[in-house]
Amino acid sequence: MNITPFPTFTWSHARQQLLTECPRKYAYHYYLSHNGWLSDSNSFQKQCYRLKKLVDLPAFFGQVIHEVVHDAIKEMVQYNTVPDVEMLSRRARLKLRQAFLDSTTHAESWFHQPNRYTMFWEIYHDGYLREQASKRITERLILCFRHLRSSSSWSDVISPHVKNIGYDNPFRSIYAFKTKIYAMVDHIYKKDYNYIVVDWTTAHDQSDDVRQLSLLAYHVMKSYHVPIDQVVVRREYLLKGSAHTYHFTAADIRSVEQYIDESINTMRNYQKCPEKNEPVGIEKFPRNATSLCARCHYKELCEAST
Repeated sequence: MNITPFPTFTWSHARQQLLTECPRKYAYHYYLSHNGWLSDSNSFQKQCYRLKKLVDLPAFFGQVIHEVVHDAIKEMVQYNTVPDVEMLSRRARLKLRQAFLDSTTHAESWFHQPNRYTMFWEIYHDGYLREQASKRITERLILCFRHLRSSSSWSDVISPHVKNIGYDNPFRSIYAFKTKIYAMVDHIYKKDYNYIVVDWTTAHDQSDDVRQLSLLAYHVMKSYHVPIDQVVVRREYLLKGSAHTYHFTAADIRSVEQYIDESINTMRNYQKCPEKNEPVGIEKFPRNATSLCARCHYKELCEAST
């Protein structure tokens, strides 16, 4: 692995969302935490990196659901076995239990190697997980997997009449605007002439980020060199047991490309040296003081600098 003084510049919708939320948080996350995993990095880099690796319980719950579903699909494709709800729930509970042990019993190990252990934001700041929150997560596990198994996407995925093509690597990149563009694509399968993009979500509300979903369509269109009218995006709400399906147009894709181009140009304004992706000084990344600050991973850094 090459050790560079600055990270490689890439683009993603999540990165733009973070910049919109707070440029100072963007700086901590993408620049000041760089190389913080190295033993000879300075204490500030290490602190930024540790804070970057914190996970809050709802987000980790969603991550676990995605991992278990991804593994189940891979297992089904390779070995033709389909785990039931109890098996899926058991696998998820094991991951959650290990994360809890990491955050408590192995807290000292996490401090020194935050990339190898999990630390819950709630335990880091409060010292404990609320019993009610833990119970609610456990109840939602079974609900999510029941809805997964009864969803139309899952019925397609396990059908011998479709071709599963997106189970190997959910992290996908394309090259556009002289930049590597990343997207997290949960699953893709081909049904007849259509490429179906499935986006599993554990979110409560059903207010879709249509731009994010159109970006998934854009990635699949570019990756498989197919026209946009052959790409279908379906968001599966695992907590609700419902789904929204989207068909995007050439005009939507032009809008996506404009959004990416404008976003990249905005991010370039925070580069002192674009060739190296060297950032401007931290003082050039303004803070956005909002209600989100209370749950920000980097709030201790902001509080220390005021």
